[in-house]
Amino acid sequence: MSDDKALILEATGVQYQLPLDEAAFFEWLDKIPAVLSYSGYDRTLEIAIAPSAIDEDALSEFVALYRRYHMDPAELQVFADHRLGSWFSAPDRFWHKEIFDRPPPAEDRRKGPLFSGEHIWSIKPTVGTHRNVWPADVDVIEAPDHVVLEATGVLYYSTFDENAFFERLDKIPVVSSYQGQLETLYINVDINSDGDEWDLAELAALYARYDIDMTKLRVLTAVRFGSWFSDPKWWWHKAVFG
Repeated sequence: MSDDKALILEATGVQYQLPLDEAAFFEWLDKIPAVLSYSGYDRTLEIAIAPSAIDEDALSEFVALYRRYHMDPAELQVFADHRLGSWFSAPDRFWHKEIFDRPPPAEDRRKGPLFSGEHIWSIKPTVGTHRNVWPADVDVIEAPDHVVLEATGVLYYSTFDENAFFERLDKIPVVSSYQGQLETLYINVDINSDGDEWDLAELAALYARYDIDMTKLRVLTAVRFGSWFSDPKWWWHKAVFG
């Protein structure tokens, strides 16, 4: 493959839960130096990549991004023909079976009326991940007029994946602060925040995206719009309330 010609990576049928979930996806893409541009048509996003800028870190970030957003691993087979293809497709890579032990993406995959872009990767959850462990002697203080969410043992697939998690937290108006102790992140949520009900939905989307125990969100019934959040009509209701 010539290093002068852009490599085109496709992402078909990506499912976004809410606006911050979608924004995080594109912000993650923008952080990968090898990405030149992207554009979409039908259900497919075409990502133009500079082959000369691809390194092992970039390839690992693409694996993490596709894994986090449940995208078809077979799309990543295009990297096998790159100058780092032998490294990327080596059998000892934890992603090898997931990406290469399957047929290439079908050309007509965008057109099926029942098409779903959801591909839950079968790699064991702890493989290829890292987690934060904070000091044990941190005092976790519940602020007045707040409830505290717990997020324990959050697993990150890459540096940019971890960045995306905290950047999303920082964008949710009802979240006033957070601090970690051992493997648990304690998130202070303002009961009387001027935000709206969709701030609570964004917390549900964040917990769902990062596979965090969603029953921890039950405390949100005590905040403003808590009755709205607990309405059985919402997609998160069963995961949160059973």
